[in-house]
Amino acid sequence: MKDPAALMYIDTWLSSTAEMDADCRGWYLNLTLHQYDKGSLPNDIEKLAQLAVVRFSEFERFKQVWEQVLKHKFKVCEDGRLRNEKAKEILRKREKFTEKRSKSGSVGVIVKLANTLGFTESEKNKLKTDLYNDEIDIEQAKDKQMLKQLLKLYRDVDEDVIVDEEVNTHKLISWVDKNAERVNKMKEPLTFDQCTKLKEDFHSDFIIEILLAMHNHEPLLSKNRSANLTFRNWAKRDDRYKKWREAKGLIKPTFNLDRQ
Repeated sequence: MKDPAALMYIDTWLSSTAEMDADCRGWYLNLTLHQYDKGSLPNDIEKLAQLAVVRFSEFERFKQVWEQVLKHKFKVCEDGRLRNEKAKEILRKREKFTEKRSKSGSVGVIVKLANTLGFTESEKNKLKTDLYNDEIDIEQAKDKQMLKQLLKLYRDVDEDVIVDEEVNTHKLISWVDKNAERVNKMKEPLTFDQCTKLKEDFHSDFIIEILLAMHNHEPLLSKNRSANLTFRNWAKRDDRYKKWREAKGLIKPTFNLDRQ
């Protein structure tokens, strides 16, 4: 689809045409707009006059203006066609902008679909990075089955990877002490057995997200007693937990908290 818009920098236009006669400025504008529309101009004086909307009675004047002024505004390129360098650069930037905007829209659609499949935040971030870096074909990624396979691939690859060096211990309590100490200040902090059960019931990165959210929740200590029950109540309100429950036994943790 042809881009219906192009930028015109007013200060640049005014300064570059300040000494032009009115007819010269009008012809120059028409030729520039045609380059925006077509990408380049023919290197033929009669065709240029037609594009510039030169009247028959003005043709000799146009030829003179072309040789004296306008010819120097355009460069003959390797393909034999004419291009104004400033307009060429604006077109290049505009194409890059529209491509980026189009890609962002497509990535947004894919991420929404990924959200319905139970992608965690870290997995969605990895997905977006892969899409923007063209590691994954955007059109293929719009297919639900393809996304399911990609999710499985992410989790298979990450199974043996420790995402955060701070979580390099089999004791989740140790991680909580360092990163979410307010959770361990609750009247009933997490026990070792409860931590073990949490790791059996939830993705490791999901556990970390919830625990950090609890730690940052200002009324945590005044309105909650049990760290374990608070965690599970918060988890039940998260749509990702419901989706994960439906697929329980079919997917693996994103990373393993039990690795030494």
